[in-house]
Amino acid sequence: MESEATSFAVNAETIAQLGDPKQAICDAAQKHNIELLVLGDTELGKIQRFFLGSVSNYCVRNAKCPVLVVKKPE
Repeated sequence: MESEATSFAVNAETIAQLGDPKQAICDAAQKHNIELLVLGDTELGKIQRFFLGSVSNYCVRNAKCPVLVVKKPE
């Protein structure tokens, strides 16, 4: 069975990297010349978001490539 990504000729790659997730994702995207960064959005409470920040929000503002944030379906 052919995946949807293959049927649309989309090349996808998974990269594992250590460090602060926000910075590591943005650094890896730039290092590997990523054309589109796709991230999932998590539902954090207000207190958690205050202390942890939002990785997807950081990447939207700081990545050098377009960023697509996908919300969890209801």
